[in-house]
Amino acid sequence: MSINIVIADDHVLLRQSIKSVLELEPDMRVVGEAADGEETMIIVQGKKPDIVLLDMNMPKFNGLEVTKLLMLSHSRSKVIILTINSDENDVLELIEAGASGYLLKDIESGMLVRVIRTVYEGKSFIYPDLG
Repeated sequence: MSINIVIADDHVLLRQSIKSVLELEPDMRVVGEAADGEETMIIVQGKKPDIVLLDMNMPKFNGLEVTKLLMLSHSRSKVIILTINSDENDVLELIEAGASGYLLKDIESGMLVRVIRTVYEGKSFIYPDLG
């Protein structure tokens, strides 16, 4: 069984890089990519992924707005935020909104893979250097 993933980030190179890393994993499959929050919602509703890797700062709904919309729509997709921002207030707001994970973009690829598996198993993960 594969962990189905949607990658949402407005930077094409970053999306492609993450996809390349994840597709090396036998239990992971990227089922969609989005460049903004609106596109993310459409893809998630259609593909129903297990995990949404979500950039915090995107046009047409940011990461917080998309997380709230997904929770309101009763999506079963688990959200992992990928960001350059380590603001503790943002972390708390996103966790309260329903995000299961919060990672800074400077992590190594192996950490991303481990966190995806952790969140898929129903646990939460917050980047250890926050706060």
